[in-house]
Amino acid sequence: MGNWIQMGKSINTSRWFDRLSLRHQFMYTSILILVCTIGATLLTWGLSILYISKAPGGFPAPANYYEQQIPAILSYVRKNNEALLNPAARPALEKVIPVEGIDYQVIGKSGDVRYGTSTERIVNNREELLRRINTTSGKSGKFIQYVPIINREQEVQGAILLRYELNLLASNPDKQLFMALFIVVNMAMPLIYLTIFTFFFGQVFSRKIKPPIAKLIEGAHRIKRRDLDFEMEEIKGAKELKELGDAFEEMRKALYDSLEREWRSEQVRREMVAAIAHDLRTPLTIIQGHAENLRDSETVRLERLHKYVDTILQNTGRSIRLLEEMTGLSEIEHPDFSLLPEWVDIVSFIKQKTEEYALLCSRKEIVLSYTCEDVRPSSKKMCLDTHRLGQVLDNIMANSIRFTPEYGKIQWKVRISEERVDFEITDSGPGFTSQDMRMVFNKFYKGDSSRSVEKGHAGLGLYTCHTLIQKHGGDITVGNNPEGGASVRFWIQSSKLCDSADGLLYVSDS
Repeated sequence: MGNWIQMGKSINTSRWFDRLSLRHQFMYTSILILVCTIGATLLTWGLSILYISKAPGGFPAPANYYEQQIPAILSYVRKNNEALLNPAARPALEKVIPVEGIDYQVIGKSGDVRYGTSTERIVNNREELLRRINTTSGKSGKFIQYVPIINREQEVQGAILLRYELNLLASNPDKQLFMALFIVVNMAMPLIYLTIFTFFFGQVFSRKIKPPIAKLIEGAHRIKRRDLDFEMEEIKGAKELKELGDAFEEMRKALYDSLEREWRSEQVRREMVAAIAHDLRTPLTIIQGHAENLRDSETVRLERLHKYVDTILQNTGRSIRLLEEMTGLSEIEHPDFSLLPEWVDIVSFIKQKTEEYALLCSRKEIVLSYTCEDVRPSSKKMCLDTHRLGQVLDNIMANSIRFTPEYGKIQWKVRISEERVDFEITDSGPGFTSQDMRMVFNKFYKGDSSRSVEKGHAGLGLYTCHTLIQKHGGDITVGNNPEGGASVRFWIQSSKLCDSADGLLYVSDS
């Protein structure tokens, strides 16, 4: 149970660490290295002290060990004083002075050296001796203490000079090599531990960072090979790496979508080329055949000549319409395409289009009924692209006239409000099939045989209308009337791109 709890804590800690930024991870790792270094160093020093205390020979003498012997030497000197000037007192004096660590010399009152472990003359005359009595001087880590030798009249007769050092090596002359190694090793332990822990935690940090970076590199190589059909795994290890991984995945998705759009666009272009080639083949073949007949016929009756010419003109117009549909579609599908709205009198525009459609309907004896409901509190101009709106209306009305039989009926209803215009066009034709209503806005959809290529249509009319209406911020739907016939409803909204100064109120003449 305890192992599971410990494992859970480790996982939680790892997740918390992964959510940190690289800066904070580096900071916490540096602190951890420092704490581990200090802890290991203190432990090593403690163990070293414990070892020395238990080692044969006992605990080493402290750095001021010989300085601590000075009071005993002073006491001995005060008891013996003048007797110490005699060289015969040397053996007894050296039993008091630890000569293995303290150099000494006994001098007379003029500074002359009587005896001692050091024969170098340090005091040159009596005046210098009196000036240095009961003082301690130091130089290059060595200290000299001047202890006076006086007679019964308290007159200075000489002095004992004691020279010693304050360091562990000097205080332990029999263990100097061991102490030197002990000091060097223990002083070097912080640097050694710092190096060890830096390397260890650096490896741990590297193992955490390396896998996500490797994933990013592999992803970059796959993108370079144009292989975008993969999903970037979640990147862990640090906050910046996760953000980089998320950004990388978003970039991959964007590139994938872009290439897919490009592929689809290429497919559409190929379909368009194939469609126009297919649709143009029939009229061009007919034109070619009639032209060859005219060329090869030695004599052609006038009525047959007129028939040939009419057929050539008809198929030429059909080819031109196909090309115009393709050209218009390419124009509105271009990324740079935009509407060109301007302030227009929508009522007058609709009346003008009604007159045009009434003339077209009269050729098939079709009855066109028109109603316009203006619910605005006051008539004013609207910001619309009437060229494109006219293109939409022409296409829908042309379809209605084409599918409505002679002596049929077409109803056109318009409703104008403050910000939008609603249109409804119904006819008494065959209406839409269920397949038509599902696919009528698809590119190149031609529906039943009535819309065959023999009529010269590429199946782009309602697709173009749908695209233009959406660019107007509107929508279009198709359906059938309960009493029969097709119904097309769409609406557009007024643009906000026109200069408001042009939209001044005025009274309509309607």
